[in-house]
Amino acid sequence: MRRPIPQVIYKLLYSFGTFPDGAQPRSGLANLNGTLYGTTAIHGTQGYGTVFKVSTTGSETVLHNFLYDFQNMADGNYPVASLINVNDELYGTTAAGGDNNCEGGNGCETVFKVSTSGTESVLHRFQAGSDGFAPSAALTYVKGAFYGTTTGGGDGYYYGTVFKLSMAGSESVIYSFQAGADGATPNSTLINVNGGLFGTTAHGGLNNCTEGCGTVFAVSTSGIENVLYRFQGGADGVYPLGLINMSGKFYGTTNVGGASNEGSVFEPSQAGKESILYSFKGGTDGVQPEAGLIAVNGTLYGTTYFGGTNGCNGGFGCGTIYSIGTSGEERVLYQFKGGADGAYPVGDLLNIKGRLYGTTSSGGAYGNGTVFALTL
Repeated sequence: MRRPIPQVIYKLLYSFGTFPDGAQPRSGLANLNGTLYGTTAIHGTQGYGTVFKVSTTGSETVLHNFLYDFQNMADGNYPVASLINVNDELYGTTAAGGDNNCEGGNGCETVFKVSTSGTESVLHRFQAGSDGFAPSAALTYVKGAFYGTTTGGGDGYYYGTVFKLSMAGSESVIYSFQAGADGATPNSTLINVNGGLFGTTAHGGLNNCTEGCGTVFAVSTSGIENVLYRFQGGADGVYPLGLINMSGKFYGTTNVGGASNEGSVFEPSQAGKESILYSFKGGTDGVQPEAGLIAVNGTLYGTTYFGGTNGCNGGFGCGTIYSIGTSGEERVLYQFKGGADGAYPVGDLLNIKGRLYGTTSSGGAYGNGTVFALTL
């Protein structure tokens, strides 16, 4: 017997506007005392991204504008990862800026913190090489320290690292990927399960795909790495986007692969096995998730970048919000229209008391992205 289609209510909370306001939010949102905090990848007063806050009723304030000039990029710019809240301060990463000594002068990126009043400071500026560069995922806080990944650097240009950062800004690389069976280009937020860290790499593993199809891995806080699963490509999934832990089991998404090569939701085991819960079909059910999953009361929720019934991208769709049960039954909860309601969601959803909050990277009243809520 099919469960009834849930009744949901979509609400647009905020449309990003003219140039000083920020544009293209590509991160999820963080909850701090009932207020939502996030980042925009571009715009702000100098065009290189912002940290903003928005109330659950839609009142928005820019807290920090990232600065950029060719002489001083120490502030960082282009933030695309979600913020995390530790002791009522917000911590995040930038995907450019920091120092101007690498990547053609664009900087090696940063880890920063920002207060709820907008005071920002840089904790670490990556130096490329063995130190790593280009963090694209949120930080994870474990017992007084931050852990994260860089997609580049380590023992090779796009091999990647796992790093540890103290609250005071002292950084060390605890694992450097070798771009072989162990994986390459870690692209997702690490999750902490009983003191161990788990994540995914976009590449590496096996050679069935160009540069490998990706992995699920575990790494201890002391830097011992173990691959739990190597994606095979095709129906198995390609380019995993991260993990969540729900009731002792892992779940994740792949951007492509699956039965129709439009992405999948998968379940890996710690014993090295993997099963596909759902393969996106490439139409109204959604196409190519670029975000991970969240769990609410035993059900998984996520977004797809394309798909739905509406005519963005030459009819390919403006994106969806979906739910999926652990038995693999998928429901489309909302199909973006590409106008005022937004288009192309990228960041993870956030659950606050059964209401889901998220961002779209495009659409809205000015075409610069939105913050939305979905009441289940």
